[in-house]
Amino acid sequence: MINNGDLGEIWTTQSFDTMGAIPPRSKVKTIPENIHWYFNGKKSGGGSLITLSIHSIDLFRYYIGEIEKVIAKKWVNHPYFENDAEDRIVANLFFKNGAVGYVMSSFTIVSPWAHRYLLFGEKATISSNPPIGEINLRQFLAPVMISAKEPDAWMKNKFIPINPDMEGLESEDPYINEILHFADCCKSGKEPISSGRDNLGTMKTIFGIYKSAQTNQIVELNSI
Repeated sequence: MINNGDLGEIWTTQSFDTMGAIPPRSKVKTIPENIHWYFNGKKSGGGSLITLSIHSIDLFRYYIGEIEKVIAKKWVNHPYFENDAEDRIVANLFFKNGAVGYVMSSFTIVSPWAHRYLLFGEKATISSNPPIGEINLRQFLAPVMISAKEPDAWMKNKFIPINPDMEGLESEDPYINEILHFADCCKSGKEPISSGRDNLGTMKTIFGIYKSAQTNQIVELNSI
C-alpha cells in the first residue's frame, strides 16, 4: 500500500513498546538476587530500546527509508538495572526523506503489555491495533487503515480493516514463513529480505540514540 502511494507522502510515525515487567522505582522495596540479563547493559547492550523498540525502528526503516539523525532521552536510575541499561527511553528519528518518527519504550511503565505503531501519511493513516495486554502476534501484524478514499470515515472515527496479503506465503504463521525463507536463501545463495547487511542500519540507529541520550545532543548517524 505504501509502494502503491495509498498513504501519499508519509510525514510522521510513532511507536509505543511497553512491557510492565518490573515495578516502577517508587514501588521497589527489595531487589531480587538474580536480575534478568535484559536489565544488564553489558549483557543486553542496553535496556528497553534494544530489547523492545528495535523491532519498531527496523519496521520504520522498511516502511519509510533510512534514518539520518536522532535525538533521545533515557532514564537509568532504576535499582533493577545495571551497567547503564535504561528502563525508559524516548527518541525522535529524522528520516532522509523528511519524515519524523517517535519511539517510546519502557520495562517499568504502569501499563499492560503493548506493542503498537501509527504511520501517518498525507492521504491515510495505518495503525496496528493489537489488544493491550495480550501477546497475539497475528493480531499485531494485522494493521487497520483509514483512507482518504472513504471521505466520511474520519467523521465516524472509523478505521477500515486491512486483510493481510498472504500470496506466495506457505503459512499464516510469520515465524514459519521467515524460517522457510531463510532455508531457501541458504539453498539458493540469495540474500534474505531482512539481511544482516540491512540490519546494520537498525543497529546504527540504536547506537545513535544511546549516544544522543548520553550527550543530550542530536546525533548524525553518518558519524557512527
